[in-house]
Amino acid sequence: MAGRSARANFNIFLECFSRHLCLFYQPSHSGGVSRCQEIKRGKTREGFYSQPNGECQAAGRSPDVETSRILVDSFTTRLFMALPQDLRTMSSSTLHSEPYSISKIMLICSNLPDDLDETAKDYLGIPKDADIKRLFFAIISDYVKAASQNHGSCEICERHRFKLTAHHLIPQVLHGRLLKQGIYSKHQLKQVAWLCRGCHEFIHHRVKPTLLAEKYSSVDLLLRRHDVREWAKSIRNVVKKG
Repeated sequence: MAGRSARANFNIFLECFSRHLCLFYQPSHSGGVSRCQEIKRGKTREGFYSQPNGECQAAGRSPDVETSRILVDSFTTRLFMALPQDLRTMSSSTLHSEPYSISKIMLICSNLPDDLDETAKDYLGIPKDADIKRLFFAIISDYVKAASQNHGSCEICERHRFKLTAHHLIPQVLHGRLLKQGIYSKHQLKQVAWLCRGCHEFIHHRVKPTLLAEKYSSVDLLLRRHDVREWAKSIRNVVKKG
């Protein structure tokens, strides 16, 4: 599956989840309008209850910070892994070929495991009568928007301030044959990763086109190669020393 590293996307998802959870806890000041309604209307940055150490906390509560962090991380991992794989690995280069409409996100929310609702209420302190699906919708919508942005860093070495080039995850030289054989769809063949020129040239120098198509058609898969990880580490160190 083509797309950005799922590890990088999880960090984006965790940030979106934490932000909306803080907002959900914060008492509403909008004349009876529920927190879920405020979230759905896009009020994603108002009303944080921030502690001196930067932690968000529900008003009137004093949970153990470390325990709360563990619970949030654990639940966020479960929710993230329940998403479709293409959503977990999406990036600015994949969204245009298969956009996520409101109806599609709503369908994803309706297909999430039912036990996630009760788990959120039991372990995260969300009221029993809360509409958890709305909260999930707001989190996933925010995540789609954030993950689809080109953050200006190479998807292999994660360096900034370098001109990025489009690396076709399925090499263009193979498109005609693969499309004819029905192995990939047109939108899959369009998917790219944004790499700095150094990483782009390294990938094509070390991995043959047929192997890229068969075994390394995503950033996640490329990063499973030891030589790719070592390359990324080495050029990051060069920048630090410079």
